[in-house]
Amino acid sequence: MASQMTGKQMHLDDEIVGLYLDGELPVERRPQIEAHLASCEQCRKVLLDLKRLGEAVRAEALPEWDVEAMVQGVTSGITRRERESAAGRRALAERGAACGFWSSLRGRIMVGAAAAVIALVSVFGAMGYFYRKEMMAQEEAVIRSHYVVTSGQVGVVLVSAPASSPGVR
Repeated sequence: MASQMTGKQMHLDDEIVGLYLDGELPVERRPQIEAHLASCEQCRKVLLDLKRLGEAVRAEALPEWDVEAMVQGVTSGITRRERESAAGRRALAERGAACGFWSSLRGRIMVGAAAAVIALVSVFGAMGYFYRKEMMAQEEAVIRSHYVVTSGQVGVVLVSAPASSPGVR
């Protein structure tokens, strides 16, 4: 049983009282709750308050919904927006291409930014290509200066040898 401690006496949670009041409490717990309510004035008061609140809510008149007026309002709003959008498209078409994207400041800035990005990517790509090519050439030079490739009956063997040793080509 969920409860709260006040002083030395245990009291039921508002949630438990609400479940009891709504008939949603498990059947096996009902006798336990009813016994507590019979002996506890504070929990009976909470039960009575919740019962009155529920009755007041149920007694409140439901608002009347004029669904047709709501649908009409939504439809007129959609129709108005469609008219405004169509009028805007016609005005743009009447002004011609000179007032379009390419001649606006925003359009020019976007085209310039795109061109700058393409140029940067191209420059850095070319730099990377030439850097890799140079690094491979240096690596090949280091390998040639330190190793001699000899072949025999077994195959190709890499042998480390100083550049000044005899028999090095």
